[in-house]
Amino acid sequence: MFYRLINKIKLLPRNTKFRIQKIFRGYGDDDLWSLDYWMLKKIRKPFKAFVKNQKEHGHSYPAHLSVKNKEIDIVKKIEDPGAIKWIKILEQIEEAIDLMWLDYSCNDKWYDMTSEEHRIANDKINKGWKLFGEYFGSFWD
Repeated sequence: MFYRLINKIKLLPRNTKFRIQKIFRGYGDDDLWSLDYWMLKKIRKPFKAFVKNQKEHGHSYPAHLSVKNKEIDIVKKIEDPGAIKWIKILEQIEEAIDLMWLDYSCNDKWYDMTSEEHRIANDKINKGWKLFGEYFGSFWD
């Protein structure tokens, strides 16, 4: 009955150390035990906000996605093919992050998937992280 209380008291110095590290360094030694989870937790919400912002207000994308010799009429709001490609890439990355989050957060949706659904999800995760690495220097507006 008192095990939890006694354990919290025993772990107080260590947990205090981790909290102080997080204040000064931005991470604690305990975050290194599962750095992939820590990084996913840190990038998930800002990346979702970035994708939303790009859909609503984005006006830049990697130059190689632009279509040459194609005039874009901003006044008439004709969609820019390069911007459309960029949004699709960002959505693939966002989907990979969301799928990985289902797994890491022990969400029932992840555990209720069939083997085939897991294979498809893992393929999407791998593709999304490949795109994340490829376009890492382009996440700005």
